Amino acid sequence: MKFEEKELILHNYQYKYLDYIDESVPEVYEALKSFLPKYKEVFGAFDYDKKKKVFDCIVADRTQNDGYILFNLNENYRDYDANAPKPNEISTLKNFLEFRQGYFEFIERFGLETEWLKRSLFNFLHFLMNAQYKHKLSMAIGHAMRPYRGEPILFEFDGWRVDEESKDFEKNAIATFNNHLRSYIEETTKKASIQDYKKFRRPRNYERLRWLVRWTVQWKKIREIAEEFHVEERTIWKAFETFKKYDLPVRVKNKTESI
Repeated sequence: MKFEEKELILHNYQYKYLDYIDESVPEVYEALKSFLPKYKEVFGAFDYDKKKKVFDCIVADRTQNDGYILFNLNENYRDYDANAPKPNEISTLKNFLEFRQGYFEFIERFGLETEWLKRSLFNFLHFLMNAQYKHKLSMAIGHAMRPYRGEPILFEFDGWRVDEESKDFEKNAIATFNNHLRSYIEETTKKASIQDYKKFRRPRNYERLRWLVRWTVQWKKIREIAEEFHVEERTIWKAFETFKKYDLPVRVKNKTESI
C-alpha cells in the first residue's frame, strides 16, 4: 500500500500536458517567447512578485480603463523614489495594451484557456528572460512538494531476562513489534488521509493527454484523432471528461464544427 497526494496528481497531469505540447507543438513555446521584447518593455522594471501582482490586478482583467492600468503599473514600479522619472505614460500604456491583446490572442489560438495556464505562462516569461538556460514550456509548472512523512517509529520492549528461553523472548518481541507496526501504519494512514492523500491504485497512463493536445492545441477533428491513435471516438470524449477534473483546457466543440 502506498499513497499519492491529490495535489501532486493534479501537478503531474498539468506537467505532462505541457510536456506533450513541447513534444508535438513546439511552435507554442516559440510563440510565447515572441512576447519577450514587449514583456521587457512593460514589466522589465518589476521583480517577480510584482509581476504576478500586476497580472492579477490588470493583465487578467481586460475591462479596466486606461487610468486604472497606468495607476497600477506605477504603483507596482520597483523604484519608489518620488524623484525618480516615471516611464512615458503614453508609450507605457500602448505597450501594455499591445502585450495584453497579443498574449490573450496567443492563449485563445492554442486553446490554453484555464486560469492556471494563463497565469503560469505569464509568470514563466520572467524566467525566459534568462537566455543562458534551455527552457521548455513544461518548466512553467512549479516543482511539487515533498510527500508527507509519518512520525519516527518509537518502540520499546522490556529487555531479555536471561533465565528465560531466548527463543521465547525473540518470539514475544517480534509479535509485540508487529502489533506496534500495524498500529503505526493505521495511524499514519489516517493522518495521510487528513493531509489530502489517497491510496495509490495503479500507475497512471498520461498517453491519452496526447489526444487533448491534438484537439485543443492543434485543432484536430475527433475523427482524425481516433484514426491516428486507433481508438473509438467515444473513448476520446470519455477521457476528455476525466481531464476536466484536473483543470485541463478541454476545448468546447463549436456547433458549426465538424468532429
